[in-house]
Amino acid sequence: HDEAAPGAREAMAAQQLDHDLVDRMMQFCSRRFGQEWFDNAIEAYVDFEGIDPDAPHIDQSELQLAMPWAYHSVPWGRMGESLAELFVRDQGRKLPPDSRALVDAQMHAWLSFWRIDAVERGVGLRLHDLLTQEERFVHERMGSQQAEPGLVIFGRVVDFGAISFIAGMHPHVLSFVDASPLVERVKRSCRVRTRPVPLKSLRDPELQGWMIGEWRRLVHARLLPPTITNTDGDPWESTVDHLMFARTDRAEVIARLALLE
Repeated sequence: HDEAAPGAREAMAAQQLDHDLVDRMMQFCSRRFGQEWFDNAIEAYVDFEGIDPDAPHIDQSELQLAMPWAYHSVPWGRMGESLAELFVRDQGRKLPPDSRALVDAQMHAWLSFWRIDAVERGVGLRLHDLLTQEERFVHERMGSQQAEPGLVIFGRVVDFGAISFIAGMHPHVLSFVDASPLVERVKRSCRVRTRPVPLKSLRDPELQGWMIGEWRRLVHARLLPPTITNTDGDPWESTVDHLMFARTDRAEVIARLALLE
């Protein structure tokens, strides 16, 4: 990681501060709500997926998106507040100013489709929000090692002071071509054609949940092998035909087979 890159040290400090805050939030959550909150968070994440309604599940790798989203966006309890809002109400006075500012920044982040426009290996990514048309340079040491321009990531970008960083991202990326139909569907649902989608809309937990489900469904479809059928719709099956003929007819059989296109 090039620590001499502009904002690199600030980004590392912000990400470490974020990890510490998450630990405090989880301790607070465990004391107040126990396992019930975690179960509710996972249920909210998979509720919109429609991939396998009989056995909803979440892959371990998806927790990197599911949990930050649940902390800061998912309504909880009678008042419909997020865990972050409840945490600030209970612990806000005890938080140092930079910690409180970071929690506020997290709650103001939104979920969107970010196209990678440029990559600085070992430093970060230049991202373009396909819904709001905003641009960010995010410090992402690991992600920048294998990222390629033109791919689309689905996640949250947090603005903290003069730097930005990814705080929750789905583990699978898509090509711009594959992601574009979903981007257009979100725009239509927000009644937008050419204008940027308002941030207020993208911060809505209901819309975010629907976007999560649609992205997961799209990724799931891309990961499955294609179904091959004949013209009647019957599934393709590999078969081997064994044909018997008299040994004396061998030369004629080979000659006739050679005439087949």
